Amino acid sequence: MTRTTVLWTAAALLLCGGALSADSTQAIERAFGPYYAALAASSRGSIDATSRHLLLFASRWDAARREARTSPPRAIGQDPEWPAVLDQVTATIARARELVRVRDVAGAHAELETIRTAIRDVRGRHNALTFDDHLTDYHEGVERLLGHVAGRNEIRLTAKDFADADEDLQSALSAWQRVQASAGAMARQPGWASAAREASAALDEARRAIAAKNATSAGQAAERVKTTYYDLLMTVAKARG
Repeated sequence: MTRTTVLWTAAALLLCGGALSADSTQAIERAFGPYYAALAASSRGSIDATSRHLLLFASRWDAARREARTSPPRAIGQDPEWPAVLDQVTATIARARELVRVRDVAGAHAELETIRTAIRDVRGRHNALTFDDHLTDYHEGVERLLGHVAGRNEIRLTAKDFADADEDLQSALSAWQRVQASAGAMARQPGWASAAREASAALDEARRAIAAKNATSAGQAAERVKTTYYDLLMTVAKARG
């Protein structure tokens, strides 16, 4: 066997090995670009934008689901519930699109929220959480914080209310640290650094307001945290095209 033949054989083996070792993680991440855009649009009540992003998400998810069946993410490939989760996401997309068609954008948003939690639950069982999963955890911390202090300016918050709000804020801060630590190449994407600074500043504002037990300031700060969260989500959506 000549040296050239040996080199070509080695190259072919490397290429085949790469193809065999590849999985659907990147395809799922790419599908989550328009998914995040649809989440943001539906949260703001924009029916047309939600419909447009959902159309692209449905197309990308269809391709990602096919790939995820034949080349599942390595850490969860043997999970017996994985195929059902893929089908569940497909069905959820269909329901969300129908809700948008009848102009129930709030209902569509609620449906869409279940998608990332379903995938996060599978990956969590296998200690395989990703940047996207940490974003999901961050979102849940933010929503719990809002539940304690947002829109309650006419109600006197008790010491327990503030203690609960602080607990949720700490959960959000912990998740935010994991988001930043796992951002990888996303941290170098246009707009991420600015959005991350705004998110950190909003969290710090919420911390000060809760520590001061100022109900009005805490509610306003929590709303700012949520706004900056969606700015982060749109930055990811744009980066994933």
